[in-house]
Amino acid sequence: MPPPRSAFPPRVAGEVRARNGTKARQQALIALADRHESVVARAQLTVLGFSDKEVKTLIRAGQLIPLHRGVYAFNSKRLSGRGHLLAALHAAGPTAFLSHRSAAAAYRLRTVNRYEIHLTLPGGSRQPRENLIFHRTTLLHPDEVRTYNGLRVSSIARMLVELTAGGERPTEIKRLITEAARHDLLQIEPLEQTLARHAGQPGIPLLAELLGDYVWNPRDRSELERQFAAFLARHPELPEPLTNVHLGPWEIDFHWPEQRLAVELDGRLYHQAVQDRERDNAKDIWLQKRRIRIMRIRDFRFEHDQPGIHRDLHDLLGLQPRAA
Repeated sequence: MPPPRSAFPPRVAGEVRARNGTKARQQALIALADRHESVVARAQLTVLGFSDKEVKTLIRAGQLIPLHRGVYAFNSKRLSGRGHLLAALHAAGPTAFLSHRSAAAAYRLRTVNRYEIHLTLPGGSRQPRENLIFHRTTLLHPDEVRTYNGLRVSSIARMLVELTAGGERPTEIKRLITEAARHDLLQIEPLEQTLARHAGQPGIPLLAELLGDYVWNPRDRSELERQFAAFLARHPELPEPLTNVHLGPWEIDFHWPEQRLAVELDGRLYHQAVQDRERDNAKDIWLQKRRIRIMRIRDFRFEHDQPGIHRDLHDLLGLQPRAA
């Protein structure tokens, strides 16, 4: 049976093996605890060379404070929220991941409840113990588990599915969606793919409805374009633009070639995903190099500030000042 895998960088592990003395082990233990919120696991102590007898001695001396079976806090009676989550992961084993409300806490979308930590185990189940609540899953796509801030955790999309299917209040789901969007944690494709994989679970239609203000789809785009075209028709003083034209490699929603102005209609989350922002940045730079000004109109502004949009278009198109 191979020896336990070292939790330390090769240089540190090599020093521990070479000296293998009490002082070296203590120094390595301090370094480990400093890097991991004061949390250490029995397997890590074994790697450092601590015997069962030495571990018991450290427990009696109050240097190791038991948190879970085989998981300890080193010289610390008060752990951070992340420390409690890390300790739970150690206790649950290498295949477990933080889920449900604890996943939301791992993403800093809510506070950590150290008295109730939720973990999911692929293909297996366990009885709740101490402050750990275990969930079982037989449907787990690789994209639905990730490492965030050093913690193995449900993806944002899976977390939302877990909470909605588990009966979380719609107002809380809505709040989590909003906070995740503010922190750039929501992405379109993973959301759509995860919803499709879990389509038969309870609460998915509700979640899709709650995501409606954030997730963009072709129907939304067609509707916003139709509404913007109707807006232009109500203002005949504005010149008629070309629509859905191609300039170089890019498709432009509305283009006034004589005035060298382009207007792009942006949805909410659709234009918050990293790849979409980068694409839009590249499009904007391409247009600016060719002295074409770009005006982006988000659907939120179109809903709430059409007079302001009209003023901006009037000025950018170089029209004569309006009569007072």
